[in-house]
Amino acid sequence: MRQNKEIFLIFAFLYFFTSCSKQDDYLILDTQVGKFVVPLDSTMSFKSRTIQFIDNYLLVLNELKNTIHQFEYPSGRPIEKMSFEYSGESGVGKIVSFLFHNKDSLFLLNSQRQVLLLNNKHFVEWRIPTINLSALKVFPDPIQTRTTSPMVYFEHKIFLNGMIGGMKNILPVPYVDLADKKAYNTYKYPNIAAYTDNLRIEVYYYLYAHTYNTKEKYFVYSFPADDSLRITDFGQIEFAKNAKSSNLGEINPYLEQEKEYADDEYLIVHLEKNYYGSVIYDKYRNLYYRFFTKNVKPADYEKSNTKEDFYLRENGVLVFDRNFEKIAEFLLPIAVYDINNLFVSSDGLAILNQKKCMENEDSLYYDIFKLH
Repeated sequence: MRQNKEIFLIFAFLYFFTSCSKQDDYLILDTQVGKFVVPLDSTMSFKSRTIQFIDNYLLVLNELKNTIHQFEYPSGRPIEKMSFEYSGESGVGKIVSFLFHNKDSLFLLNSQRQVLLLNNKHFVEWRIPTINLSALKVFPDPIQTRTTSPMVYFEHKIFLNGMIGGMKNILPVPYVDLADKKAYNTYKYPNIAAYTDNLRIEVYYYLYAHTYNTKEKYFVYSFPADDSLRITDFGQIEFAKNAKSSNLGEINPYLEQEKEYADDEYLIVHLEKNYYGSVIYDKYRNLYYRFFTKNVKPADYEKSNTKEDFYLRENGVLVFDRNFEKIAEFLLPIAVYDINNLFVSSDGLAILNQKKCMENEDSLYYDIFKLH
């Protein structure tokens, strides 16, 4: 990325969908151009996997410099750059995720799988390891906590995301209890064949995503092999709602039991599989968006020069109302959007246009989708 001291223009394309009353109607996109201005220096990348949107500003983690950049929305005016030391008395390690709770409470997750609380002067109030070696129990890996699986503050606990591949009986959701400053794990994988039988499945299918409903105060979980969304508050509320895509087809997460896969073989197997991705709650419109990824046909990847998901996969979005009734479903163009870099604002659902970012790496481009 080349150095540039100017403030760059970012174009946010506002898409207005034609009205849709039937579940399987497809939406026709109409485009209106808007502006979103973000300054990027030579160390910042559009590939950051950790952002947080809070009503009128966007926070972006710069993994290369251990900094968090704050921009005003929708003007894009830079507000603050928070820099953190890796080591020493005030060191926080390498940041992999963060949660800005309020001006006095910033939670960090570092690469050593520690959760830290910082005050408004960036002083470390405490740090909690999430791996309990004394009990010889490896905690599920919270390094999966990213933009589409964010840290959540809920009932004096910090919930993260975790995963241990090949251990279906593990409780996959790690959390830190702020009362006793200890780490625990909870919840479960869905009671469906892929997660309960003894067959071998691709590791990706253990990588779940979640969103938090701030109005109802519950979590909504999306598991890659599960047609349903799972709703819970880890206490009184626990139910599932069918959230199946009409585009996805059969989900087959299985691998051959005894086969040793070479890297290129495993890559092909991965491309041939369907799976569900992230889910995000829209508090402004009381909606849910669930993403999915379609498999790649052999004819398509055999003629391609690359086997990367971004260039071959077709992604889609399901839209649900507050009762999880499907109101829309549409497919996204191939090799355009990064469905792991997104946020919801009062304007709509913003998804990073990675194609434009690659054409000009000094700028960020979000397209904003909105139901008409």
